[in-house]
Amino acid sequence: MKILAFDCSSKTMAAALAEDETVVASAFQDENRKHAPYLMPMIEELLEKVGWKPKDLHLIAVTAGPGSFTGLRIGVSTAKGFADTLDIPMVSLPSLDVLAGSFLDEKTIVVPMLDARKHQVYAAVFDNRRGE
Repeated sequence: MKILAFDCSSKTMAAALAEDETVVASAFQDENRKHAPYLMPMIEELLEKVGWKPKDLHLIAVTAGPGSFTGLRIGVSTAKGFADTLDIPMVSLPSLDVLAGSFLDEKTIVVPMLDARKHQVYAAVFDNRRGE
């Protein structure tokens, strides 16, 4: 299964292509929350890098917040556009769950945080001490 996944929920935007459970290409852009002009070129570059066409994709994955409202709208609308145009499924994932997923192999407590601005954060606590 070929997957396109991206995150526009925070200041840094990221995108990746995966085949089954293996990431085959990824990129990120830190442009101070200006994701709209950069997301599609980033996706096009990734597809070109691995030699895939949009029609080769089987699934679109996108973060659904918490995070920047405008960034989330850009991400979800782009994902929806791909999914509808290609007639493939789209899934949305909580941003904090995705961040915590980077530490699945660690037997510890994980506390991912995103800047909510105005001296506040979005945060969650994941207890993975038992490897569950």
